[in-house]
Amino acid sequence: ALARSLKVASVVLASVATVAGLVLIVGDISLKRATISTSSISATAIGEGNTANTLLPAWPIPAVTLARAHYLTGTPGHSGAAQAVHWSQIAVQRNPTQSNYWYYLAAYQFSAGNDAGARAAAHRALALNPVHITALNLLANMAFLDGNRAAQRRYLVESLRYTPSQTLERQYLRGQCKPAAITAFGARSISPDCTQHQPENLLP
Repeated sequence: ALARSLKVASVVLASVATVAGLVLIVGDISLKRATISTSSISATAIGEGNTANTLLPAWPIPAVTLARAHYLTGTPGHSGAAQAVHWSQIAVQRNPTQSNYWYYLAAYQFSAGNDAGARAAAHRALALNPVHITALNLLANMAFLDGNRAAQRRYLVESLRYTPSQTLERQYLRGQCKPAAITAFGARSISPDCTQHQPENLLP
C-alpha cells in the first residue's frame, strides 16, 4: 500500500511539474511575442502581453511590456498614457528594487500629466541607482519646464559627470537648445528646441 501511494504521489508531482513547465514556456513565448509586437506598435502586443501576464502573474516584465504597448498604441484623440501608468505601477509593485521600472513609471506619469508622481518615481529610481542618467535627464527637463534653471543645471551637471558624451544634454547646459513639452495623441513628451539665437549659458 505504501509503495502504491508513493507511486501515485510521484505521478501527481510529475504532472504538476509538467503543467508548471508548460505555463512558463507558454508565458515566455507570449512575452517574447509581445516584446516583438511592441516595436511595430501593434495591438497584438497587448493581447500577447495579457496572455503572458495571466500565465506569469508574479513577474514584472509582462507588466512592463504591457505599459509600453499601451503607450505606443495611442492614436489621435486617444492616449495610452493612463494604461501605461497603471501597468508600470504593477511592475514596481512586483519588483520595487529595479530602478528602471521606477524610471518607466516616472516617464509615463509625466506623459499623463502627473508631474508630482513623475518626480517622486524618478527620485526613487535615483535612490536605487544614483547614476541613472535618464532619470536625471527627466528631472532636468521637468525643472526647466517649471522655470527652475538652478535645478536643471544641477541635474544636467550630474548627468554629464557620469556620461560626458551626451551631446543634447551638453547643448541644454550651454543654452544652445532647450527642452520643449509637446503633446501627441493626448500624451506629453519632450522635444529639443534648438532655435534660440541668444543662448543662456548654464556652464560654470
